[in-house]
Amino acid sequence: MQPVALRSKRTIRMFQPQGVRLSLTALTVYSYRAYQAEYQQQAPNHRQVAAATGLSHDTVRRADIALTEIGLLDCNRRPQPPQPGWFQSKRSTDPSRHWRHSLTSWELYVRARGYKISPLTVAVWSFLAHCASTNWQPRGGCGASYLATLLGANRTTIQDLLPRMTAANLIRRADGALCANNG
Repeated sequence: MQPVALRSKRTIRMFQPQGVRLSLTALTVYSYRAYQAEYQQQAPNHRQVAAATGLSHDTVRRADIALTEIGLLDCNRRPQPPQPGWFQSKRSTDPSRHWRHSLTSWELYVRARGYKISPLTVAVWSFLAHCASTNWQPRGGCGASYLATLLGANRTTIQDLLPRMTAANLIRRADGALCANNG
């Protein structure tokens, strides 16, 4: 069971960047658009993406511009397969499936309407919940540096956020590792 602010039950499969630096919003928009591209012929407009991701219309528009500039979206806002090495790839893939299935991903919860929890807080909590549910941890642990790289955030911002999340009872330390609280 997730915190009240995350009980919308909507999720986005987020790709894990490796050789490309994207902001959390650009990563969210790209991951969502890649999912939609598998099932829809026409790319969703900014307002549809904003409603599905919990981001603002202007944030989605700016993310689309940034993604187009580096070639991850075409001029019709259709996602393009990334350059090799930009994202973590799965060891084995099925070439008959959409290209997004070849990339490693994790589940980002979309915050429920009306809650003032930041997208970065939701992303940190979601990734830690993913680690717990899959029983997986990064080699060096899930510290501020790793989370900053994964989420396209500043390390200092993450370092400042973690104690606030602990105080809000969203996360805790167990056996030296960060864990998401589920209550």
